[in-house]
Amino acid sequence: MRFFAILLLLLVSLSSFSQVWVYDYPDTIASTSRLGKLIRSDVYDVTVTQNGEGSKAFVMADFNTFDHGQRRLMTEWNHFSTFSFSGKVEIKIRKKDGSSIGMYEVYPKRKQVEHHLTRDNKEMVISLGKPGKFYVKMEGMDDHPLFLFADGPETKIPKINAPGVGVVKTSMSASQVIGLIKDPKNQVIYFEKGIHSYGEETGKDYMGYQLPLLDNKTYYIPGGSVVIGSFKGEASNVTIRGRGIITGVGKERIGGTEGIPYNLIMLEGNDSGNQKVEGLTFTNPPHFVVLSRGEVHARNLKMFGWWHQTDGWGGGHHSSVVDCFFKVNDDIVKIYRDHQVAKDLVIYKQINGAAFQLGWNQYGQATNSEISDIYIVNDDPKTPKIPCNTAVFNLKDNDGAHISNIVFKNIYIENDVQLVFGLDVSGGSLKKLTFQNIHIDGDWRASNYIFKSKGALVKKIVFEDIFHKSRCIDEIELLDFKVNEDEAEIQLNKCSSN
Repeated sequence: MRFFAILLLLLVSLSSFSQVWVYDYPDTIASTSRLGKLIRSDVYDVTVTQNGEGSKAFVMADFNTFDHGQRRLMTEWNHFSTFSFSGKVEIKIRKKDGSSIGMYEVYPKRKQVEHHLTRDNKEMVISLGKPGKFYVKMEGMDDHPLFLFADGPETKIPKINAPGVGVVKTSMSASQVIGLIKDPKNQVIYFEKGIHSYGEETGKDYMGYQLPLLDNKTYYIPGGSVVIGSFKGEASNVTIRGRGIITGVGKERIGGTEGIPYNLIMLEGNDSGNQKVEGLTFTNPPHFVVLSRGEVHARNLKMFGWWHQTDGWGGGHHSSVVDCFFKVNDDIVKIYRDHQVAKDLVIYKQINGAAFQLGWNQYGQATNSEISDIYIVNDDPKTPKIPCNTAVFNLKDNDGAHISNIVFKNIYIENDVQLVFGLDVSGGSLKKLTFQNIHIDGDWRASNYIFKSKGALVKKIVFEDIFHKSRCIDEIELLDFKVNEDEAEIQLNKCSSN
């Protein structure tokens, strides 16, 4: 009898550690003819099931606002769902019109998650025992990709009524919100659930479109909360986190250098540090998504962007970007400074920009950085010019900068890409660049290249354990490299394993 009591207690204890959290939103966050739509998906239903109980997860639909002829090469929509869990869950996906799912793929394939279709071919079931970020590609649904963000349990959630917590109400005006942020008594700025919007912007100085980031504060945006606007400031010891959404939907795009202050997260100050951006989803940026001039650490972010110049992430010395998803339309990760880390990223590459940009004209002078455990799950088909800015690994004219000691390892390219390597060294130097354990499952549409101008130094570019469609690359010619007449120093090491 005592044995059964202990067993029952153990089962109850284990079940208490298994939970699912879903986040609800209004059916319509924004719906405009030109500046974007962010609405409940009318295409997919997603249910998260645990221990026989199902929780319906909100599926957001984000409409493509890219007003350009090349829009035809992109998807019409993004559909995405974010939830949190502990223990084990099954994610059940159905089309709302009741039609069959047909052939499908779950990316990254290297993650090898368990999945199957039900007998009627109308429900896909994905089994998970740990967090992950996934792209579900279905037959006949190219314009409607589905992205699943299965997060782990959220920790250190601030209490909304605790001392030092300033609560931002959805009814507040821009000036009221800014006053609350600037109040020194408020160490935590808590955006209550709902839509935080401040009307149409009336010019660059419209304060509702740009909320201040200040030293020693935490900005908390919970799941179910949407902030339509951007954040900017020269701040240290600042955290922006939660499971909610920051978006520029309904706002005018601001192109060129004048748009830089309107990045969704803009952290200024080269000497600023201990900046953290965690857990959030970003859509419809008017310019970049997350950019810092100081030391910033991004973790578990989900970033979507349609326009050119919607770059994903950039930081200063000693910055990191870890466990993030990107579907933006310019450079995804900028490795421009020293001692940077990019790790465990899932990348859906669109028509513009590099997956990893090492430099652009005068920008970029990185050393001693490591990029690892990267999954490229898509690259929209477009044949680039050469040289270009659209390779997986790219350097677009380093303009005399010195770049060295950069390691790329455990990179998995799971579909065709425009090109893998595109390095254009116009001056300065590129030294000790290592590519290790690179798996290219598809083909490249244009020749890879390493170009260097007279007087530039390109030394010790090392390729090791490079695989194309599971075949070891043991001759540099198999990578279809174009190298100009002033040859670079390239080293290909034999594969250690197949």
